[in-house]
Amino acid sequence: MIHKHPSDRRDFMKTSGLLAAAISLGAAPAITANAQDSGNLIQVGWIGTGSRGNHLLRKVVKLPNVKVTALCDLWPPNLASGVQYCADPNIQTYQRYEEMLEKADIDCVVVTSPIHWHARHSIAAMKAGKYVFCEKTMALTIDEATEMVKVSEQTGKFLQVGLQRRYSPIYRKALSLIYNECRLGRITLIRCQWNRNMAWRRGYMGEDFPPGKEYDVVRECYPDYEHWWNWRFFWESSGGIMTELGSHQLDVASWVLGCHPSAVMGVGGKDYWLDDREIFDNVNVIYEFKIEPNDHNRKAFFSSEPTGLAECRQGEEALRKLKENPYIAKVVYTSIGANSHDGASEQIMGEWGTILLTTNRGVLFHEPSAPEMAWGDKAMSKAEQAARAAAVITSGATHNLSMAPQEDQGEPVGRPMAGMDFEDIELSEFFDCVRSGRKPYCDVVKGRNDAVMVLSANTAMLENRRIELGEDLYM
Repeated sequence: MIHKHPSDRRDFMKTSGLLAAAISLGAAPAITANAQDSGNLIQVGWIGTGSRGNHLLRKVVKLPNVKVTALCDLWPPNLASGVQYCADPNIQTYQRYEEMLEKADIDCVVVTSPIHWHARHSIAAMKAGKYVFCEKTMALTIDEATEMVKVSEQTGKFLQVGLQRRYSPIYRKALSLIYNECRLGRITLIRCQWNRNMAWRRGYMGEDFPPGKEYDVVRECYPDYEHWWNWRFFWESSGGIMTELGSHQLDVASWVLGCHPSAVMGVGGKDYWLDDREIFDNVNVIYEFKIEPNDHNRKAFFSSEPTGLAECRQGEEALRKLKENPYIAKVVYTSIGANSHDGASEQIMGEWGTILLTTNRGVLFHEPSAPEMAWGDKAMSKAEQAARAAAVITSGATHNLSMAPQEDQGEPVGRPMAGMDFEDIELSEFFDCVRSGRKPYCDVVKGRNDAVMVLSANTAMLENRRIELGEDLYM
């Protein structure tokens, strides 16, 4: 049951200007999250109040007409911190998710538990008649992800996956530049990296569970303190770097290219952090995407003619093939744990230019051979575009920025995004979908296909082989 509560649409619209700036691309629905529009209070059950869970919890408790009424976590200190963030003395707390689903009066469930619990928690919640928001990566195995799709279909309860870049106005603006304005031409390479200089370890080796009956539930689920506290280090409970970091960025690559990878290969290693972890502390992965011409990408990827075709003596047959034949684009993913240079970003490289994306800005650089294009009210020459100009992509528009990429002139900064960020948008979208019954944009199928990509990369690295990814793997 969704609980009625009075609302004021105008007050909400004053605080949600960022939503109006979100770009609707192609068949993708506009993001219309409006937590007060229907005047319904949604009661939420929350599974997983660790660091990630509490980060999102602090955002959700600020949303109008959304109330977290039940919390669940194995670890008593996590529960205590979640209660503190909710600031509700009447909130119900549970250590066992089955008990919460049976007893709590809730409309939906947010799952931010460790990845090896995602499938169990999400499936149980959907079978209990609840809509689910599940953090990425949605499952630890492809079979689990497939089962989550089936249960969603059987119960009629949708599952939204937390691939939040799908909700970023900056990323959506970049997609609009690629497909609607054809600013990059044919994309042949996407480079993604997420570099950090950190051990990724919590606590110290050799510790034991604290005494007390309240920790018995944790002891039932984990063989020792290390496997609980550093669950990300072990293959039985984690997909390592690819599921914790790579899932975000590989989803962007698939979104940008409009298809799924057809092959993956890579090398991973534990070369720097020589502790008891099983997972890689660095990964280098290459994906192949076979780009087939279709109604969605034909104008963006297949309509251009190479500059200087006559001089290159490629001939008419080569031009025809360029416009009609499928081609292979590469996506290179790198993540290391002993150096943070370059941080986290995606670099989308086309024949006419490159878009560099991060979670708070986007910059477009033009190739010297790119056609002349107008940015704002100013038409720039090819020389200006290539040598001195870049465009900053913000949530609402693309603005001029003078800079030379080869020189140290400081980093370009777009206008700050006031109000809701992309995590706020994805969460508001979820609760709006709960209220309306509308299918979320980043649904269970998108989440499953992302899981296929990153889990297949782990297999390729562990088995030291190239893996062909047939279309039958995807949904």
